Amino acid sequence: MLKVINITKRFGELKAVNDLSFEVQQGQIFGIAGPNGAGKSTVFNIITGVYKYEGKILFDGRDFTGIPPYRIAKAGIARTFQVPQIFPSLNVQKCISVGSRFGAPGGLDPDYVDEVIRFVDLEQERFQSTGLLNLLGKDRSFFITCSRESRCTYNPILKTNN
Repeated sequence: MLKVINITKRFGELKAVNDLSFEVQQGQIFGIAGPNGAGKSTVFNIITGVYKYEGKILFDGRDFTGIPPYRIAKAGIARTFQVPQIFPSLNVQKCISVGSRFGAPGGLDPDYVDEVIRFVDLEQERFQSTGLLNLLGKDRSFFITCSRESRCTYNPILKTNN
């Protein structure tokens, strides 16, 4: 589904990402971990078209190298930033429904929303306001998913062992 091939990103003489390759299969959950400054955000900025880079990116077999960010988002690859934001006035089900629609073609897929809710183990909180969730519940509301409809979303929740 998503294939990153030998990407390198330089900021002047600094190589923030050096010859990175990986592949994410349909339905697979894939994370990138590392200390501050390791290049995690840079990788996501490359994938979403924010930064120019050396290398190649394929999504669903199509070459996305050099494609502008708005076209990448329209194709189904999107990201949020390191400070997760929820809609505190919406319940869990509605919040996930909104998130599942970003960049996705067609109408709302209630079965997909149910699948996500089960996957992140928020079935008991389904109709609870997201503003009332504890931090763990909020963390479970944000994750990487590549669905069968080629919708990919990402929200980096960084966890440290400090």
